[in-house]
Amino acid sequence: MAHNFREKTGFNGGIPIDEDFFAQNISGMLDDDIAAVLFPNDIERVSGIKAGVAAGMPVIGLTTRNPKHMLMKANPTLLIENYEDPKLWEVLGELNKRENEA
Repeated sequence: MAHNFREKTGFNGGIPIDEDFFAQNISGMLDDDIAAVLFPNDIERVSGIKAGVAAGMPVIGLTTRNPKHMLMKANPTLLIENYEDPKLWEVLGELNKRENEA
C-alpha cells in the first residue's frame, strides 16, 4: 500500500527511502529543499509570495534560490536578485522620501 502511494505522488519516483538516500539527500536540509528532492516536479516554491499577495500586501520576491519565471507566476510586487539589487534600493529610497514628506 505505501509503495503505491509513493508511485502515485512521485515520492522519490516510487523508490523507498533508505538510510543511504536519506543521509545523502535529505539529512540536515530545510523543508523546501527536502521537498525539492522528493517532489522535483511538483514543488511549490512560491507559497510565501502567494500568501502575501492574497493578504493584499506588497511582496518582494528574492531570486537567490528560486527561478525568476516560477516566482513571477505568484505575482510579487517586486522581484530582486539579491539585497544589493538597485531596484530594491530605489523603492526603499522612494518610500523613505514619502515618509519624510508626510
